[in-house]
Amino acid sequence: MNMRKAIIRPFKTGTINLKRSMYLLLLQYLILATSGQVSGDRYHHSLESDREALMEFKRTISADPYSTLAIWNETVDVCNFTGVMCNRTDHRVHRLVLVDTELVGLLSPFLFNLTRLQVLQLDGNNLHGSLPDCFSSFTKLFVLMLAEIKQLDRHDRNTNLDPFFTKLANCTSLKELELAGMGLEGTLPSSIGRLSSTNLGNLVKLRYLFLNNNNLSGEIPPSLWQCKDLDKLDLSYNKLTGIIPTQISAMSEIGIYLNLSHNHLQGPLPIELSKLAKVQEIDLSSNNLSGDIITQISSCIAVRMMNFSKNSLVGQLPESLDHLKNLEAFDVSNNSIFGVTPASLSKIQSLTLLNLSYNHFTGKLPSGGIFDTATNLSFLGMCEKEFPQPQTRQKLGLSNALRSYGGFNKQKLLGSGRYGRVYEGVLPDGTAVAVKVLQLQNGNSTKSFTRECQVLRRIRHRNLIRIITACSLPDFKALVLPYMANGSLESHLYQYPGTALRSDSSDLNLVQMVNICSDIAEGMA
Repeated sequence: MNMRKAIIRPFKTGTINLKRSMYLLLLQYLILATSGQVSGDRYHHSLESDREALMEFKRTISADPYSTLAIWNETVDVCNFTGVMCNRTDHRVHRLVLVDTELVGLLSPFLFNLTRLQVLQLDGNNLHGSLPDCFSSFTKLFVLMLAEIKQLDRHDRNTNLDPFFTKLANCTSLKELELAGMGLEGTLPSSIGRLSSTNLGNLVKLRYLFLNNNNLSGEIPPSLWQCKDLDKLDLSYNKLTGIIPTQISAMSEIGIYLNLSHNHLQGPLPIELSKLAKVQEIDLSSNNLSGDIITQISSCIAVRMMNFSKNSLVGQLPESLDHLKNLEAFDVSNNSIFGVTPASLSKIQSLTLLNLSYNHFTGKLPSGGIFDTATNLSFLGMCEKEFPQPQTRQKLGLSNALRSYGGFNKQKLLGSGRYGRVYEGVLPDGTAVAVKVLQLQNGNSTKSFTRECQVLRRIRHRNLIRIITACSLPDFKALVLPYMANGSLESHLYQYPGTALRSDSSDLNLVQMVNICSDIAEGMA
């Protein structure tokens, strides 16, 4: 009897443990199944709401010349829509990029239902309607590019920008704001300063602000300089008046460029400008600035390009300019600067462009450095005795180009693309070049040409080729670029047997490919 109990009791205990384990496994399964269903429902609901917003936007488009939105329909995965990129983690649309697609229609407010959107690029389209005040819903947005959309109606017939910037201040992740060439008018609102005010905790991440090529007027609000983390600020080609505020010193971290050119700014150069020790380019040309070029400007030790031309500056150039060890281009032409040309300029080894023309300098030009290589054209109008015109001034007209390049024939063809062809050529001085000639029969080529010039002008990187010059005529448009004798990067990375893209050189080794990846990562950073 005792033996039976001894045998039965362990059996009952094992049964209880087994049942308990089964209950726990079943409970775990139910929890996982339920959470999976909830997650799946959330995934479905999130993408469906984004699909509805995009489809509503498509319904407002009256013309789509390149069939960009052709695959936007109910049967295609929304993440495969042209110009759309999703994040698989939160199952939402994160990017909408439709650049230079020439869409015609309404800027639908339904786009602002894409509440997880991080990048919105609609520049280069023909959208119209009102610029909505719904940007407050874009709390994740870090790139907003609406450049060259000139048909949007803004508040009070384009003259009241305050509501727009007030709403935009809620986009706390915004890094790049480009509203260039939109026909914006009126004054810059004081609320723009809240874009990066650390006290208000708003757009502290803003890095690039482009409001150039508009019709903005009035004075630059001092609050703008509260945007302390800007790397690029472009307010050029507007109608801004008043002085450059002394609060500019607050932007001491600006690291790439400051462009206030082609406005109606007046007054002296503020001494606070010297606080911009990290800026690489300063362009204050074509204004009404007066007074001396401050000695403290030599504190901008990182500057590579400085343009003060076409102002009313007077006084003498400071001898301390040789402290600008990285200076590559210095233009003070068309001012009223006088005195002796400082010999310190010849000590700047990096200086390759110097324009002192149309001023009132006296005495002899220094020797050495840039003064031994610059053309006479750089010093025209400096004193009472005019320098002779240079005998071989490089000017690339259409007829000269055709003669220099030997014609644009198949033997000179290097490659072709959607908007044009690239030919090998030689300048009269023997310099080998690549000439990118646009096909004007393509309706979008002119806009592509303009945009490429803008981008190449804005981007600065040691691994990007520069533009030697450009030719823009009604019946002919071309870019002249340095000729890269080793071909394209694509031809070295990928082999295409039997085509012109095949590289005859040896394959890249691992170290070379790693270096290429490193350079690409640096360029995209």
